[in-house]
Amino acid sequence: MNSSLLLIKSNNWNTPRGLFQLLSIFCFLTLISFFAWNYFGLLFIIFLILIFFHIHHCEKLRLKTFFIRTILLILAWQFGALFWMLNIDKGILGLIANIIMYVSIFVIFFYIKKHIKPSTFSFIPFWLSFELFLNMYHFSFPWLTLGNLFSSQIYLIQWYDISGVLGGSLWILSIAYFLFTGLLNRSKKGYIIFILVLIIPPLYSFTQLNRYNNKSHNKTEKIVTYNNQYDLPHRSNDGLAINILKKVDPSSSYKSIIIPEQTFRGFLHKDYQKTLAYQFFQDYLNKGVFENIVLGATGRIKKGILVNSALIMTKDTSYYKNKKILVPYTEYIFPILHPFFKKKFYRADTEDSETQIINQLRIAPIICYESIYPFYVANKSKNVTYIYVLSSEKFMNDNQYGKTQYDRIIALRAIENGRPIIKASNNGNSMAIQTNGNIIQKSSKELNYISVPKTNSGNTFWNKYAYKITIIIIVLLSILCFFPKLEKILKTKNIANMIYRK
Repeated sequence: MNSSLLLIKSNNWNTPRGLFQLLSIFCFLTLISFFAWNYFGLLFIIFLILIFFHIHHCEKLRLKTFFIRTILLILAWQFGALFWMLNIDKGILGLIANIIMYVSIFVIFFYIKKHIKPSTFSFIPFWLSFELFLNMYHFSFPWLTLGNLFSSQIYLIQWYDISGVLGGSLWILSIAYFLFTGLLNRSKKGYIIFILVLIIPPLYSFTQLNRYNNKSHNKTEKIVTYNNQYDLPHRSNDGLAINILKKVDPSSSYKSIIIPEQTFRGFLHKDYQKTLAYQFFQDYLNKGVFENIVLGATGRIKKGILVNSALIMTKDTSYYKNKKILVPYTEYIFPILHPFFKKKFYRADTEDSETQIINQLRIAPIICYESIYPFYVANKSKNVTYIYVLSSEKFMNDNQYGKTQYDRIIALRAIENGRPIIKASNNGNSMAIQTNGNIIQKSSKELNYISVPKTNSGNTFWNKYAYKITIIIIVLLSILCFFPKLEKILKTKNIANMIYRK
């Protein structure tokens, strides 16, 4: 596997032949990334094998050479997976920021290899630590967590209810690493371990799917979702409420109607319960048409405090949950930087009644960007019956690749937490997702009637121990890095020295 990528010498890249070779490799890697992140995640093994060749004995390279090769890899990865960001508001800035972060992580690993000299295997716990940071820190973009690659092949990853999405990252990194060692050393041990690591998790996944399919799912509940993209622009909140309710069949009863993120702008204020819109919704609750109403709203709950919220109304009372993880720059920037921007940002550090919503109504309202954070969703979905996702995808400018990736990532949350997910979206798809991640209903119509299987399943292993199990795995893998040289165990031959010439 002495990839042509690694044989290109940096001082030849300014020749026509070298430039053509570089461009060809970049296009090949970009295509691999595109097909892996949109169609079949296991293809990314090819990309990861090249990364392992790239970092193996990288301490023998000059920083400049390593840096240029890293940029080539990261650009291909990011553009292949996230090309759709070029067509969204401020998307190019987000893409550039993501590229800088990923390149920086590789440079940090370069210095670790140079000064501490751990085994190449150490890249696995190192990368998992990076992904843990991305998925825990609120000002980040964990879209490219490697475990998300399998969102289009949920039949392979039913074990996410144990390991979560970072278990998927560990799986594909391990597959790539052991295939890399087999190729590098021409070692049967490497190939055997590669095959075992490749097939055992899917076998478990198939048994889980079979068990789910054999269960009876006779009890269902009816839920209504609304898509605001078809409504008249600039309609008042009162007019919007009337327009939504007049389209609902009042002769039936429903558990919920879910209205997406930011549909009712400026609705939350100290007197919102006196508005006509609130009274219209309350009338339908009193008549028993809905058990509860969940609507996306914005407003100022206090002077100078702007929030993006989910307002949950019942017959007897109302609650609101504020969005805790906000989109960087678009919705949130560090307060110290506010004077440099001519716009208002939402606040996440505000009190709300989320705990009461979870404990009393047994639903977990998740607002758009929050849904791509597995640890956050796991923490909020303990002991609930349903997860409701309120999203707005208008910013994607109708890019189907971005929307599809987002929908599939949300489906992973259903597998991890063993909870059905109902998603209502502006300019996107309303969906019902089973606990095995299967999307059973999907529609972009204005009003959607969804029947959701009722489940009484308890908390999953991931749901209960998400953070602890991830930390334990990373610590154990880190210890293995220094346990007598893993490459020697696998009979590593230093043929990489032939590949890595300065």
